[in-house]
Formats: sequence, structure tokens, C-alpha cells
Amino acid sequence: MKTIIRSTIVLAAVALGTAALAAPFTAGNLVIYRVGGDANANTGAALTNRGNFVWLDEYTTNVYPAIATRVQSIMMPTNYFGANSPLIGVGASFGSGLITRSVDGRFILVCGYGAVTNQFTFALQSAFGTEAPRVIGLVDGNAHIDTTTAQTNKLVDGEEMRAATSPDGTNLWFAGSASGVRYTQRGSSLATNLVGGNIRQLNIFNNQLYFTTVNSSNNVYVLTNNVPNTLPMSSNNVLSTGLAGVTNNIPFYTSPEAFIFFKLNAGGSDPLDTLYIADSGTNSSSGRVLKFSLVGATWSNDGSIRASGATGLTGQTRITGSTTNVDLWIIQNTGTISGNDNLLPITDSSGHHGVVTVTANINAVATSASSVSFHGIAFA
Repeated sequence: MKTIIRSTIVLAAVALGTAALAAPFTAGNLVIYRVGGDANANTGAALTNRGNFVWLDEYTTNVYPAIATRVQSIMMPTNYFGANSPLIGVGASFGSGLITRSVDGRFILVCGYGAVTNQFTFALQSAFGTEAPRVIGLVDGNAHIDTTTAQTNKLVDGEEMRAATSPDGTNLWFAGSASGVRYTQRGSSLATNLVGGNIRQLNIFNNQLYFTTVNSSNNVYVLTNNVPNTLPMSSNNVLSTGLAGVTNNIPFYTSPEAFIFFKLNAGGSDPLDTLYIADSGTNSSSGRVLKFSLVGATWSNDGSIRASGATGLTGQTRITGSTTNVDLWIIQNTGTISGNDNLLPITDSSGHHGVVTVTANINAVATSASSVSFHGIAFA
């Protein structure tokens, strides 16, 4: 009997990654979506579009001085177990894996593919949903993993899964490279299409659904419906509105990825008035985190932070005396399968509509190994 029980535990641990051995997350720490490597974040199998293991790496944070120490690495499921699907990532697709934390703070949302590594001889993102379901994983504060939301409908055929967001872990919105933003619920294989397009990141701020895209002159949109202050769940009366001033005609601005909003103007009536967007350009001019401030009805560009290959982004405010600082954490992705990506910390103390200009290289506080890739980042 003991042998049978022990064997069952081992099989469950293999199917569900390392969650059975994981410790609870520590509030205030960072979580990075890592593709490839092993449990100690060392070099593993070569990154490929046919699938690599996905890990959630937890790091401590201490901005002054900047320190980031890896606490643990939690492997996402690698096989089917009950109603749970495996969740692997596309190692050579660097705009995917942009994780978020649910609005209520209880879950980290992780996207991937319901397949096992080396199952296909072609890229996972080109597979039908029935072959490689697009999976939304929810990981709670105790490191419990739920991958029962596996999308198999035709909407996801041939699509690269990018990101998901939720207010509560039950109602879910996700997006990808072809069919835009969709709504579903935990455990469902079906979804409602809300708006089309090539979407990079989506997230919820102030009970509004925002997303980045490269489809048009505007790069950040808010998705609303005919019921004020509610998130859209059906395609009826959905309105997609680009933020005025956040356009692709800003010098060196090429490829928006993750983004984050703040309220910095204490005297202003707008609930969100400061925006940072990661731009994943990797040439000698582009690649940075751009800052925008809401002035009147228009978002004004207020400089940028040089960070070639910026993809993942998160941050928080910190008050020092009368100054409200914004501490940002940036994932700097090389855009190659060689790995060696960086976690960069930077603080903007210029406030609302203050110009931030950082042109020098930022010292990395963590770097992925060779053939190991950092993608998204969120607070635990």
C-alpha cells in the first residue's frame, strides 16, 4: 500500500510540475514567466517553437539597493492529470507569456499550450485548438495550479497565445496574435470573441479592460460596453477606443508589449493618469519603456527608459517624503534563442507629466542562463 501511495504522489508531481513541492509565494516578491531550463534555472534543452517547459521563478525584491534573489521555481504541468491540461510555452516566441495578477490579488494568470514537448514537428502556435489547446493557467498564493481552462474552439486555430487577465479567477479574458480579445470562464473550452486584432498584452485597471496592439496608429486601447463600469462579456455594443496620444508616430517606438498604469497626480480627477509601456525593439535606437501622462484628454509622451528588448513590465509606487516614486521592473529579452535575458530595476521620481530620460544601460539584478528565456513578470 505504501508503494502504491508513493507511486501515485510521484506521478502527480510529474504531471503537475513541481507544484506539489512548492512553497507559498511571499507577498511583494516578483514572479517571472521563464521558458526552458531546469528547476535551478540552469541551461536546459534548446529553445524551440515546438515547445519548452514553463517555470514561474519567484524573486525577492529590494529596490534600494536593487537586489533580486531567486527563491523558488515552480514548473507548470507537463502532462494531463484529471481535468488539468499540460501547459508548455513557445521558447522562440518572445512576445508570449506576458503574465498578470488578478485584480483581487489571488492568482497569477499564465498562458501556454496544452501539449507535451516534442509532440509536434511544427510550431505550436500553428496548431489547431483541438491539437494543442490554448491554456489559461491560474496559480494561487499557495502555488496551487489550475489548468482546466483549455480552449479548443476554432477561434484559436493557428494562434499564438499571448496573455490573460481576470478580476477574480473565475471570469477570464485572454488574447493572441490573430483573433483578438476573448472572454471565457474558468474550466471552459469555449470563448466569446469581443474584438479582433493582433494583441500583445491585456490587463484590467480601474475596472476597465486595456490592451496593446500593433494593428493601427493607436497602440493602447480600452474596451468598454454599454453598461458603465463593467467589463465586457459579450460582443454586443463593445467599443474599442484608442488612447489619444499613444500612437506609433513617436520616435523609436516600434513594438508595444506589457504596460502598467498609475495614479500620480494627487489633485487630478482622472483615476489613471500615468502610463508606462514596454517596447520590445532591439535595434540601436528602439527598445525602451515609454512614459505617458494624461494632460487634459490627451496622453503626452514624457520621455523613456532605455531598455532594448523590453517585454515584461510591472511596478509599484513608493513614497519618500513628498515624492511619489515609481519603481519599475523590466524584462529585457534578447529576442533570440540564446537566452541570457535580464531583469532590470529602475525608479522614476519625476512624477505626473515629469520627463523621465534614462539612456545609459541599467544594471541587471538577474540574468537567465543560456537557452533560457524570461518573458512576463508580475507581483506575487
